[in-house]
Amino acid sequence: AVLEPHSPEETLSALAREIVETGLLRSLMVALVDHEANQVRVVQSLAHHGDGRLDTGSERVIGLTYDLSDSNLTAEVARTGAMAVIDDFDERFDDSVDTPERSRGKTSMFIPVVYHGRVLAVLATGCDARDKATTLCRIQAIRPLLDLVGVALDHASLRNDLQSQVNLQMRELNRAVEQLREEARERRLNERRLVQSEERFRQLSEAIDEAFWLGTTDPGPGRKLLYASPAFERIFGIQIERVLEADAVWAECIH
Repeated sequence: AVLEPHSPEETLSALAREIVETGLLRSLMVALVDHEANQVRVVQSLAHHGDGRLDTGSERVIGLTYDLSDSNLTAEVARTGAMAVIDDFDERFDDSVDTPERSRGKTSMFIPVVYHGRVLAVLATGCDARDKATTLCRIQAIRPLLDLVGVALDHASLRNDLQSQVNLQMRELNRAVEQLREEARERRLNERRLVQSEERFRQLSEAIDEAFWLGTTDPGPGRKLLYASPAFERIFGIQIERVLEADAVWAECIH
């Protein structure tokens, strides 16, 4: 189930639950590495109690984020890719989670999940000092699984990147389509306004008994008649088409 298509966070959470529920490790903290943001973020924290209860962590742990340059052990393992095994307390622990009293007699282990030399996640577990050797053997036993998880995480990240690109392109396409629709609506509105304006002008020109015309203001040969009202033909006895075609005819009528 761990290797089914999921997001990186879902893949890691599924891994942690299976490892803890099967009793391979008593507890497991899972942190996802984001190299683009230069951060590592805790996404899961599980602990299996002796009475069978599964503690899914608390808000003070899940969501904790560290820069990869931090001296914190989770960040250090994410940065170096080297597993860390710590007895008792270490100054590199997050003091909001671990204290010297809480760490006394305990061994903490920070395990990188690596694919092609790139750390994709960090797992952390702890045990009583007397169980250190057994726990290390169990970690070694699940190494092949962690390698497969590294492959799954890499694929999940690629899928997410591809999906993000598709989503971005779809948003841009939707914006472009909406812009085209808006331009088409505006164009249709302008066309309706033009038709209405032309109709009002036609009605006005037909209702006026006096002749009027519209032409360019260019002097000399460049001057051109653009429109003559219907009354022009009635008053001057010359077809409007002839007037529009021959500027000299128009000039003779008005002078």
